[in-house]
Amino acid sequence: MKKRILTIVAVLALAAVLAVSLVACIPSDPAKARENLEEEGFFVLPELITSPLVASLSLAVEGFDEMIYATDISAEAILQDQTPGEAIIILYFDSSDNAKAFYEGDIIQELKEEVDKEGTAQLKKQGKIVYIGTEAAIKAAK
Repeated sequence: MKKRILTIVAVLALAAVLAVSLVACIPSDPAKARENLEEEGFFVLPELITSPLVASLSLAVEGFDEMIYATDISAEAILQDQTPGEAIIILYFDSSDNAKAFYEGDIIQELKEEVDKEGTAQLKKQGKIVYIGTEAAIKAAK
């Protein structure tokens, strides 16, 4: 009887952990991520500005769909070459497999090493999404 109760408690605890981890994710809808970032005071670069990079990535990376770049400084500050304190790049793919292939591929390996050295940013894959950003920017996107 005691084993059964412990098993039930363990299953409930695992379910709670899974529920929390699913809720605490970058939104799978790019529009929602943009909205969240803007509500937190981030400047999200317009698609018109990011479209050349998106086009290049679409040619180089299989299944790449969309990109969001957001920073904690204004457009004017970016034009004056000021360095942002907080920033995030979110890459959306059409499938988890394509996101995984990109995340594990040669293109991103140097970036992973750089991120690991500096320790100021995180580089992670979550389902169909790969994101690179500071902890505060990632929290703002959620």
